[in-house]
Amino acid sequence: MERLTLPPGGAAAVDEYLEYRRIVGEDDGGKLFTPEEYEEYKRKVLPLRLQNRLFVSWRSPTGMDCKLVGPETLCFCTHRVLLCHSGWSAVARSWLIAASTSWAQVILRPQPPK
Repeated sequence: MERLTLPPGGAAAVDEYLEYRRIVGEDDGGKLFTPEEYEEYKRKVLPLRLQNRLFVSWRSPTGMDCKLVGPETLCFCTHRVLLCHSGWSAVARSWLIAASTSWAQVILRPQPPK
């Protein structure tokens, strides 16, 4: 096993980068946002995500939640859920309340007026 040694402050820089990736995903097109662009992105996108959150869990036949789905979970399209059109206003406007491998039941939220 290889060991990675970081300089002082290196762990904080890694944490900052991981937070950036969780927030931005691939929306930066592979080129890191400047600090100003990043703050503007957060100002625009984070409020939308608070309105468009999706809570999903897969429940076993015994009633135990065996898979909680969050932003880092792989989607059916093989992307992480976070990367599936994070800026689209229609994404996650429903709640999955029951599911099996062959069906799903959701609660659709009312759409805001345009």
